[in-house]
Amino acid sequence: MNAQPTGAPGRRQMPAFDINDEEMQALIDFLEWTDSIDTQAGRRIRPADPDSRNQGESNR
Repeated sequence: MNAQPTGAPGRRQMPAFDINDEEMQALIDFLEWTDSIDTQAGRRIRPADPDSRNQGESNR
């Protein structure tokens, strides 16, 4: 968050969160913790078959 470019022409600016280093570390820890949660109980989800994406459109 500290590396956001400021005043770059033609570029939108992210909001300033005004959090200190301790709060930033707590946020990082929280996001890493949520990333480690296994919500699929060990099941692996396969990616969708690319050929099946437009099957419903041919019936219109």
